[in-house]
Amino acid sequence: MLRKNTGLRFNILRYTQDLFDLFFPLTCAACEKDVLREEDRICSSCRMSFIKSEANTLEETKLKNRFIEFPNIDHIYSLYKFARGNEIQNLIHAIKYENHPKIAVKLGNWLGAHIAEQNTLSAYNAIAPVPLHPKKLKIRGYNQSSLISAGISETLGIPVIDDLLVRTKHTETQTKKSRWERYKNTSEKFNVNNPNDLPDKILIVDDILTSGATLTSCASAIHKHKKSNISMAVIAYAIN
Repeated sequence: MLRKNTGLRFNILRYTQDLFDLFFPLTCAACEKDVLREEDRICSSCRMSFIKSEANTLEETKLKNRFIEFPNIDHIYSLYKFARGNEIQNLIHAIKYENHPKIAVKLGNWLGAHIAEQNTLSAYNAIAPVPLHPKKLKIRGYNQSSLISAGISETLGIPVIDDLLVRTKHTETQTKKSRWERYKNTSEKFNVNNPNDLPDKILIVDDILTSGATLTSCASAIHKHKKSNISMAVIAYAIN
């Protein structure tokens, strides 16, 4: 099974940010107010303001309804709810565009703890992050979904297969597209790196869930080769 040695890369990113933090004032990545070093760039006020997802069947059913094109999902986990202009949106934007890899790993730790509370750990034996296109990865320097996956793995002890999925075509931003436009924009944009060695139970990880188009395309790419049991996990899902 293909596994990239991502641990060294993640540690380098962490140590680089630690060094940066020694010489520059620390601010919250969500609200930009000053924070204590032990708060790890997320202030207590913002943490209290985050809207947590309910860990119940009704919440999961509501999320599964976003996957009309891929109804065979075992479990869906979301740590928070995402609304335009709220602190979670600011935090995820900071992870993606303002070079905060450590926060992505920390959120992955928290998401892993949230998953552990559901008592469903037998539902998967490998974690697969949603990949970035190589061009975007080169610009950003890291894939936030890979870092979130690393945090989940640290908490749950489930291995990450960082290169299980590959993005075969760069897609334009999805922000202002309709549900159907998003699905068309991402369909057939993903492939499986080693189709003869797919795990039986896979947890696909992304940063946010909006229409479900990206995660649907990833799951469909896997099912073209093997009907693995699929679960999904995100930091937050959009509520408007």
